[in-house]
Amino acid sequence: MKYLTLILLSLFFISCNQKPGENKNYLAEIHKDSLQKILINVDKSWSDSAQRKGYYKSRLDFAADNAIDLLDKEMPLIGKIAISEFVASHPDSSFTIQWKALKAVASASGDLGCTFGSWTLKTKTKSGADTTLYGDYMTVWQKQMDNSWKYILDGGNETPGEVKE
Repeated sequence: MKYLTLILLSLFFISCNQKPGENKNYLAEIHKDSLQKILINVDKSWSDSAQRKGYYKSRLDFAADNAIDLLDKEMPLIGKIAISEFVASHPDSSFTIQWKALKAVASASGDLGCTFGSWTLKTKTKSGADTTLYGDYMTVWQKQMDNSWKYILDGGNETPGEVKE
């Protein structure tokens, strides 16, 4: 019992003698890991919303006011108003898209992050045949004043096949 008390006291004194901030990197890594999980979940929520509401309409729920959408073969949409105008003039009933984040990265400051993943789009060709397209994407997320996460940049491109982890 004496030895156990001696060991516990030694550990106590050693821990008290650590320099402030010595475990800061460790805590930052834990914080970044939890933020990465949050970003993956926000990304998944958007994909789920796209299944329910449609891809374009769901954008408005996840776009920050200063969001930028990179479009294929078109000029980017800059700002939520431009995104809203695009949504109003582009029906998304002719296709379904779903995606999955494969990786998330979070800043040490905890206010920025990005997700990278793969998407699958199901639609019909001009002749009416079912077709499936694949691609990858990257979304940059920013924490808002209300602690929600909104995207500030989103874009992707078509790939020759399914993107895997």
